[in-house]
Amino acid sequence: MPRAQVGAISLNYETAGSGFPLVLIHAWPTDHAIWQLQMPVFSRDYHTIAVDLRGLGQSDKPPAPNTPEIMARDLVGLLDALGIERAAVCGISLGGVVAAQMTLDAPQRVASAVWVGAPSYVDRFMITVGGETIPLAEVYLRVLEPEGYLGFWHKVWKANIELLFNEEFVQSRLGTYLIESLFEDRYARWNADARPIIDILHGLSTWNILDRLPTVTRPVQVVVGDHDPTFVYCEEQGRLTANAEYVVIDNSGHFCNLDNPARFNQVVLDFLHRTAR
Repeated sequence: MPRAQVGAISLNYETAGSGFPLVLIHAWPTDHAIWQLQMPVFSRDYHTIAVDLRGLGQSDKPPAPNTPEIMARDLVGLLDALGIERAAVCGISLGGVVAAQMTLDAPQRVASAVWVGAPSYVDRFMITVGGETIPLAEVYLRVLEPEGYLGFWHKVWKANIELLFNEEFVQSRLGTYLIESLFEDRYARWNADARPIIDILHGLSTWNILDRLPTVTRPVQVVVGDHDPTFVYCEEQGRLTANAEYVVIDNSGHFCNLDNPARFNQVVLDFLHRTAR
């Protein structure tokens, strides 16, 4: 797979197709492979680039800090390295956070943007565990810091898998294969040293763009699964982001691109066909 030198670091990416550039930005703590059900479809119409963010996948993992602002600058640097003046961006979860940051900080480089399951702040993203309501990042870190990625996967995400995927997907042969091959194998290997993904959580802990949403100047589509734990935050984002389209993917969890790919691909492509130019 190709790599691009961006400042002092090297970013890993996969590319396919031709046409207007489209950058796909993955979730924490995954990599470009999370887009495997989109790449063959999107690349029919677009020069599709699925990147591994700094600190994740096969990209460089320098010591902290690592924040959405830094990762958004990396993606502008990736466009520079590839000789691309302007691109559409589509990000899920952390990738949506980075896409939002890039849309705000470098609007001249963003033709249009799709933000999937990506709330506008993490500092006030709360979750109730055992009767205690605490920030989501703190819940993650309580397990991740002492037990690493696999401990986190089994005790937090797998234990609440209905928030990630719909039940039909979890029970299907395809779902079983993708969950095991990605989350229990691939990401266990890439995140064997949990320090980089912990650094990202610390970098997200105070991130908040809520007051900037009315200033967005690019076309934005906010997408969220109806069972996604970020649902209420994305609904708020859809209301507050200037001229945003808001789309709910029915019978879907946080990774709606995996558990309902046909609907997800249709929604995103319809938006890109109208705005990515």
